[in-house]
Amino acid sequence: MFGDTATCTYLLQEQFANGLKRIRGALEGAHFAVAGELDLSGRMRRKLGVGLPPCLVLFAAPREWMGAQGAGDPTLDLLLPIHVVVAAAGFHTEVHFLRSLPRTESGTSRVVSDLQATVSRAIEKIGMRKLED
Repeated sequence: MFGDTATCTYLLQEQFANGLKRIRGALEGAHFAVAGELDLSGRMRRKLGVGLPPCLVLFAAPREWMGAQGAGDPTLDLLLPIHVVVAAAGFHTEVHFLRSLPRTESGTSRVVSDLQATVSRAIEKIGMRKLED
């Protein structure tokens, strides 16, 4: 358990711009919307003058949750939206997001685990799971 990483990583055989479009399409096909995004490489370039390959964080949540004022569950509100990191990796694109939480009887755990599994299935339609080194 301690050897496991906390994230799932997928690899798309496409350069960043096309990979990002396909990821957005896959999330949309899974009835997720992107509530916002954070351009990490752009921020580093502006604030520190450091040039990095493109890297974005997409904030993804089910469409029906968009505009809601939170789920009323503080734990769930902390874990959603799901942060999907999209990064250039040479001529490929990598996608990272949190690995599913262990399933418990908690409603929060089940909801988050189900949403993470939905994101995983959506990304698996366009890319392949990257095994850890």
